[in-house]
This record gives sequence, structure tokens and C-alpha cells, in this order.
Amino acid sequence: MQIPFDWTSWVNIPQNSDFSIQNIPFGIFKTATKSPRAGVAIGDMILDLTWLVENKFLDIPINTVNQNYLNDFIGLGKPTTNKVRYDIAILLKSDNTSLKNHADIKNGLIASRKR
Repeated sequence: MQIPFDWTSWVNIPQNSDFSIQNIPFGIFKTATKSPRAGVAIGDMILDLTWLVENKFLDIPINTVNQNYLNDFIGLGKPTTNKVRYDIAILLKSDNTSLKNHADIKNGLIASRKR
């Protein structure tokens, strides 16, 4: 599932960002209030995969994303991880407001991704 090049996101993505809606990498992050878990980078932000599962935006086992490594998530297989990436792109797409307007989005989309 290739993400079309003409898709744009409602997330503000800096012009020189490596993490556009067409390039959504999986990784592990933590914050002062969140334990290590899977997320994706989008611009200078991180989208919490555990939060997406808890809020029914993704239908994957939560125990594959709420840990400090990606092995179990990647172990779901390429078709699943590709579908998750595509589903996230749809949620981040400019004309999709389901995630953008979620009452608790500030807990799912983490600002100021550190490099």
C-alpha cells in the first residue's frame, strides 16, 4: 500500500522534515509520564501507537506496541505493519478529522520530538 505523493497532513510538518505523511517510521519513545512504547514520527511530533489502539483507531494487539522494543509488532508481519502505516496515513490526511478532532488528541500526539 503506497501512500500517494499528493497526500498532505493536518499535522504541521516542517518543509525540511524527513518524516512526512509518505514516510512514517516506527520507533520506540518514552516521556516523563509514558513508559517506553511504539510510536511513529510525523514532522516534529510523535504519534503514540498504544494510544491509537486504546482509542480504537488501530486494531492490533496492544501488547505488541506497549513495550520497549518493536520485535512483537514487527513480528505481526509485513502485511500488517504496512496496513498499520497506511491506516495511520489515512488518520493524518488533511481531509480526515476523526483523529484531529478527538477530545484527547493531546495525549496521543506528542509534541517536540527530540533528535
